[in-house]
Amino acid sequence: MGLTAKDRAAVRLSKAYLNIGEMFLYIPFARVHKGIAKIRGLRYGEGKRAALDVFRPAGTSDKLPLFVYIHGGGFVSGLRPNRRYYCYNWVEAGYVAANIGYDYALDAEHPEHIREIFKGIEFVLERAEEFGIDTRKIVVAGDSAGGYFAALVAAVASHRGL
Repeated sequence: MGLTAKDRAAVRLSKAYLNIGEMFLYIPFARVHKGIAKIRGLRYGEGKRAALDVFRPAGTSDKLPLFVYIHGGGFVSGLRPNRRYYCYNWVEAGYVAANIGYDYALDAEHPEHIREIFKGIEFVLERAEEFGIDTRKIVVAGDSAGGYFAALVAAVASHRGL
């Protein structure tokens, strides 16, 4: 039993309201973060939202642990740029942060959005030397749907047979 055209339209409308509301939610928490090298909008795949950001402390060439962040949004919304502030806090704690975007459930056939997230993480790890990442130390996190994806990534990384 799939979604009807009316259901899809309702989800898209609610997604627009959620994304706009989310932008205003973060305004009170926004502050200037200095000393962060930022690479934004790196394309890692063919999907509409298959892009990521990489942040690291500026002025250091040390290999640092990796913090991977996957945004939430109930599988149908959420904006990668709105989660940059989470990543900045981890960078200030001494991590390289990768902020991964992915296509929403309505825009990609399941499980393509899951494959996209794995491709995004692989993209970052393949460039570990360039980004100064210590690949022995990786944290994966997310909120809402992103938390689900983070748990899935951790489970698969721990049990390759999944």
